[in-house]
Amino acid sequence: MAHIVNEDKLIKFERDLNEIKFDSIPVGSLIANFLYVQFYLGRGDERNTAILKDRLLNFYLKKRGLPHLNKNKVFDFSSLPTNLPLLTFTSDRNHFFNINYPLLKELEVDNCIAFLKFGKFYGKFTEVKPKYVFSLENLNNPNLKKWNSIYSKIKPELKTKVNDFVKNNKLPNYFAIRIINEIIIQTIYVLIFKSILSILKSSYIIVEYDRLNILSVLASVAKKMFIPVYTMSHGIIANKFAYSPLIADKVFSWGEKQKKLYEIIGVTSEEIYVTGATQFSTDEHKDSEIKKRYGFQNDDKIILLATNPTLQDLRIKLVNLFGEAIQSSNGQIKGIIKIHPSEKISDYDFIKESYPEIKVFDNKNMCYEDTFKIADLMCVYNSAISNDALIKRIPVAVINVNENFIGQNESLYRDYNFPVCYTANDLKELTTYFFEGKTSNSYISSIDNFISKNFKAFGSEAAKNVLRYINNAS
Repeated sequence: MAHIVNEDKLIKFERDLNEIKFDSIPVGSLIANFLYVQFYLGRGDERNTAILKDRLLNFYLKKRGLPHLNKNKVFDFSSLPTNLPLLTFTSDRNHFFNINYPLLKELEVDNCIAFLKFGKFYGKFTEVKPKYVFSLENLNNPNLKKWNSIYSKIKPELKTKVNDFVKNNKLPNYFAIRIINEIIIQTIYVLIFKSILSILKSSYIIVEYDRLNILSVLASVAKKMFIPVYTMSHGIIANKFAYSPLIADKVFSWGEKQKKLYEIIGVTSEEIYVTGATQFSTDEHKDSEIKKRYGFQNDDKIILLATNPTLQDLRIKLVNLFGEAIQSSNGQIKGIIKIHPSEKISDYDFIKESYPEIKVFDNKNMCYEDTFKIADLMCVYNSAISNDALIKRIPVAVINVNENFIGQNESLYRDYNFPVCYTANDLKELTTYFFEGKTSNSYISSIDNFISKNFKAFGSEAAKNVLRYINNAS
């Protein structure tokens, strides 16, 4: 059973926790992403083994610190140069990795430091490799006596507010331990990053997403140390809690449309600067043999459904609508489901019996770039991959399986008149429209309008805009 908490209640809980300070750092925003995943998306692990793990972790954290950090070898941060920009790379997924990579290319390798979530990400740097690097594997636990001394002062108030949140939202009691564990983890990181930044004295920091787990700590600490912190925009703004309040000093938006969305959720105009989207590219890179490599014929017409995390009942409705449309084509149209990197391919085992002709791929079996090379038409429900598809001028159709929430793609049909499908027959008619060569001038105009309203620039040009703003501001 998924435990969902109303967005307004999550916003209030973050605000209440922000009244509590750990070593001058507001606690609530440190766990914003955790709260979003657990209670907004309802993706908390409720297996008995996970609940037992929560209890054991709570005991371990207080006595030994973070179990995954380096215990044997001390990394000498003083070996790194000081007063350089710090860029973060917290995921090796292309759509996230490519947010800051264009900035690295523009800065040049000896003019910045890269913080990688995992050292193995270094292999993702192909054209340009950073000269100065550190990762989570290089971090050591802080002095836990000092941590305990600070934490003990806020523990009673934290416990009260967390227990009240769990009780008022009728959540199982084990969520209280899970929330406290996350606060402990993040506050330990507070002391770690204070130590690191006091050595590096970074001239400024650019993070991919300032409310993301460890980045929320880095941004919060840097801001308190008067180090300028900038956050990029990693996705479409579909709700308030995922993006507000801003932790960084400034956010760089894709275009004027996104800037207005930021303002609607409470980010001030002075905190936003329009630069474009560094992670997107207009390059299409067509591959004439791509379909054969995935078991299709080169002349097959392929519809690709790009998913993202959702509740299982909506996932089933989405797949059924897509599957029925594919089956009704009597083999004339082939179907692919490309699942979101955070989903498990086992989440889609249920389709094997009903729709054996549909192929399901995850990131291990189909890379992000191939998603665009193979699709003749891309279907989305609540996925920001639609942006990249349209920029590459791949036709996009929105499938709506929940009339109360379409999320990131509502704007496509509300503001730009892109087609939306409510039934399998809607999707079947749309595929006929596209594959019989009836793409209209109005659809092409919709794509042009969407790009011009949403994006000031892409890739390297957007990166230059970001760095130009920072240089002018310093």
